[in-house]
Amino acid sequence: RYMLPCNRGRGDAPSPDGRSDAALRQLFHRPTLDEFVSRYRGARPCIIALAGEPESRAPSGTGWPHEAGPCEGGTEAAWVQRAAQLAAAAASGDDGKMQKRLVVVNPLDVERRKHDPALERALATDEAERSAAFEQLSQRQLVAVRDVHTDEHTVARLRDAFAQAFDCPVTTNLYMNGVGSAGFVEHHDAHDVFAVQMHGTKRWSVGPPTVTNPSHRYRWRDEHHSPPDAMMEYVTRAGEALYIPLGWRHFAAPTGGEEGAEPSVHVTMGVQLPRWGDLLEAMMHQVSTHSSRMHARPLFANGW
Repeated sequence: RYMLPCNRGRGDAPSPDGRSDAALRQLFHRPTLDEFVSRYRGARPCIIALAGEPESRAPSGTGWPHEAGPCEGGTEAAWVQRAAQLAAAAASGDDGKMQKRLVVVNPLDVERRKHDPALERALATDEAERSAAFEQLSQRQLVAVRDVHTDEHTVARLRDAFAQAFDCPVTTNLYMNGVGSAGFVEHHDAHDVFAVQMHGTKRWSVGPPTVTNPSHRYRWRDEHHSPPDAMMEYVTRAGEALYIPLGWRHFAAPTGGEEGAEPSVHVTMGVQLPRWGDLLEAMMHQVSTHSSRMHARPLFANGW
């Protein structure tokens, strides 16, 4: 189903941006991209070792994951600082209101039904101090930024590599939280997910799907919780990615329990492989949205 560069008969011909297919295949070190597609893709989760170590790279994105050498100025906590800056920027919209790109999950209120004073305090801080406020907030709550590739060059290059490797659109989200916070509740996604660890470590619980071929557009409230013995555990470290096939149940939390332990920063690559069902759903949505006749006219003559 994936249209891989290595299967197009082009050999190592340069890609449009100058990188070769051979360089793209090197994005996956263990397993290789070809091995991943033949053995794991769509079948089961697996840990993937990517090129380089993001913690040793400056967050400007001039190196990792495409170049082996470290960037000057990189620090161990560079990605924590950069993640806090991106969260602060997403929160700094018109009139200081929180924008849709920013998500904050309270471990005691994962559905965000209650007023959150901690978030309000972070938003009320001076713009120069807002990134530090969000870094502190992430010690207790999960802070997420959607479409982070629009602001972060390293993530943009990583997204381009995944998009070229699998020849389909790729979405990106950044997540930052400390060991004292909780993330999203157990859930599944309607696309393949690669959770790339940028800093720290994270423990994942992943279980088999309960819905076959989940839909992108039409979702329903999911109260399902997988039996503990059905979940498998994975730990991702900086420079590794966890592959989660579409539909597989999962939730995650930073490892370690001691106060002051390293926070976790990871970026998800959502591989949006087009499917016939998604196309038909999108077409019907467009038609029903823009056609008043479909809403005004009953399906049967007598209205039933």
